[in-house]
This record gives sequence, structure tokens and C-alpha cells, in this order.
Amino acid sequence: MQNPIETTDIFKAASLLCSGGNLTEVKLIDKDTVLFELTGENAGRLESNYTNGRLLVNPLEFRGKLNMLRDLMFSRLKQKEYVVSHV
Repeated sequence: MQNPIETTDIFKAASLLCSGGNLTEVKLIDKDTVLFELTGENAGRLESNYTNGRLLVNPLEFRGKLNMLRDLMFSRLKQKEYVVSHV
């Protein structure tokens, strides 16, 4: 299994989800920052394609994933359960 991808970039997380990534965790790392953890068979390649501007996604699916992540993010921020350490 590949190492998980961790990002605070909600657009990156939504793009990776649209391309087959799996959301494994949403962590609150300080009072206003949420960390998304994603995994998947091709997660490393997808991340590279995103970084290089070559990752294409369906815009309607992207909007849906973005809304889902935003809801999870605000829910986590309301809970205020911080992760003690972040590597």
C-alpha cells in the first residue's frame, strides 16, 4: 500500500477524489486548518498529475466532492478536536 497523501488544499483533495482517490481521514490541526488524508492505488500518480496541471475531472462531480469536503471541514472545525502532533 502506498503512503497516504495529506493536504490542506480542498481543491486538490476534491480533484483526487474525483479521480479515484479515497478519503481516509479529516484532521483538525489547528484552530482554522483542516488536513485531508487520501489513499488509493494510483494516489501518487494522481497527485503528480494534479501538481503538473494534467489531472482532468468532471466538473459536476468536482462540485459535489468539493461540497462534501467543505461540509466535513466545517463539521470538524465546529468539533474543535485537534490532532496533537503533525509530521
